Amino acid sequence: MGVARERQAQFCARPQPACAPSAAVEHRPKAAGAPHGRPPGPPCRRPRLAHGHALPLLLLLPLLLAPPRCAGHAPSPEGRPKRPKPHAAGGPGEQTELFWTALNRAKSVVNAGDPALWTRVGAKLRAGECLDVRVLGGSVTHGGCGKGLPHVPPNQTWPAQLERLLNRRLPCTGGRRDGGTGHTVANLARSQYCTPMWINTLVGQQETFLEGADAVLVETAINDLTNQGTEGADTAICAATEVLLAMLLHRSRRVDPDPDPGCLGHDRSFTGLAVAYVGATAKQLGVPKKGKPLRAGLRLDAMRQQLPAVEWHGVPYISISAALGPFVTPESHAFLSSNFKCGDDLHPSPLGHSLVAEMLLHWLAAQHEQLARAPEWQLPPEYCTRQPTCAPRADVEQFLDRDPATFALAAAALHVVPRMSATPCEGWEVYDDVPDRVRGLIADEAGATCVLFFDPQAVAERMSLGELDIVALKSYDKSGILAVRVLAATPSDAADLEIVLPGQVGKSRCVFEEGQAEVIGELEWDLLWDTRASLPQTTRLQLPRMPLPEECLFVELQVKEAGRKANKVKVIGLTFF
Repeated sequence: MGVARERQAQFCARPQPACAPSAAVEHRPKAAGAPHGRPPGPPCRRPRLAHGHALPLLLLLPLLLAPPRCAGHAPSPEGRPKRPKPHAAGGPGEQTELFWTALNRAKSVVNAGDPALWTRVGAKLRAGECLDVRVLGGSVTHGGCGKGLPHVPPNQTWPAQLERLLNRRLPCTGGRRDGGTGHTVANLARSQYCTPMWINTLVGQQETFLEGADAVLVETAINDLTNQGTEGADTAICAATEVLLAMLLHRSRRVDPDPDPGCLGHDRSFTGLAVAYVGATAKQLGVPKKGKPLRAGLRLDAMRQQLPAVEWHGVPYISISAALGPFVTPESHAFLSSNFKCGDDLHPSPLGHSLVAEMLLHWLAAQHEQLARAPEWQLPPEYCTRQPTCAPRADVEQFLDRDPATFALAAAALHVVPRMSATPCEGWEVYDDVPDRVRGLIADEAGATCVLFFDPQAVAERMSLGELDIVALKSYDKSGILAVRVLAATPSDAADLEIVLPGQVGKSRCVFEEGQAEVIGELEWDLLWDTRASLPQTTRLQLPRMPLPEECLFVELQVKEAGRKANKVKVIGLTFF
């Protein structure tokens, strides 16, 4: 055994290159000064014992089976070289070279989109003008992290980092409405926001909300994923995506009643907004077995459901899960979580935000360079809007063209109607139940009832479809059943009463009396979710008849007894179409 160890020590003491398989060495050309065509440094392999040194077989086995112990090539305890691990809380841009290559950047572009959609942005960049970019998204973009974990600071979120990278890579003059500071990337993301919530936020005001913007980046794939597994979820996600795209790309008939689309066969004008979808994280819904392919029911995000609408409308889709994936084994999933996530297996760390920003910068810069080098005759024409492909046209026109009466129930000054008996709003309160989340009107006890009054004239002027959309929080934890009744009544002969209406203070003769109002619509909605998530969702109540302009309009909210330990209900908004 001593001779064998001496031979191994002599072998490893020679100057040698990195370990290489023997077969690869044998095919190398003969190196100068090396006999028999072998390179000066042999590969790492087990030494052979000299003839004549017979040792018992049991003593030889540990030596023959052991891997070589050459200096500089010691394996990690797991049998593979150790990879430096970036710190999850490290500064932006640190150590991204560990797994961010040209191949990753190329893979990130899931759909290149129609170049015509971004020609106006390209023209501004070529002229040295600054961009005004708005970002719509959820907590992934807002900088959120799991419960009890530190959130990402605002200046380290990917929109903030993208703004700095843009100004460094594609400098401009002016910006911020000519006040200076260069390109602007405004992070408008809000925790718990998915596509339906952004539709509800923009409806009737998308022109003013996005006034002055050159481009909009949308990140809703991870929150939209929550509907996965419910009946018709794929179609619903695609339809909602298309409605939001229409609100961003198509001019509303409210502001453009007689459009001149400029495209044959199209009946909508282009807003001029460049739009791109961003997949800024990925979540594994269950860890697949080692060596087994990912099952159809396990999705990383809702990109697959969003893509039909995104592709049809020529919108680019840039995805971090496509860039770094596929994550089809427990090891690859663990790698993503340890290097990219903030500790909750969902939200990106500052390093993860850096990768998203670099991914988007690469795509923007590559597109800009391509258009900058193209001759004039090769530049794409003006973008032409498309008809809907997976959303009913009536739904698109409803959210795009209507000016509904929207009431956010998150206002701290919100009050309720006077009532002849009992407290008008018992057990309900407006507050922020989770920091950095959507405020709402909240009740925790079964039987809690609240009656809201709405100015009949304001509703009558804007209601044309006889529909009420209710936005409430669906959650897997402590949720109850919400009962909604819409009631109409003639004004009371009592004296005018001082009340606070949603959005205004004034006098009204509308006093709610039980039994004196007609129910013109009602529903019950179970807000308990079997999906492990808490997100605002929208349900629709079609009224059998329209309220008359002279009638008082009430909405009664009540928490129904569900036989559960907790019955929490959170109502966020009401919209009359």
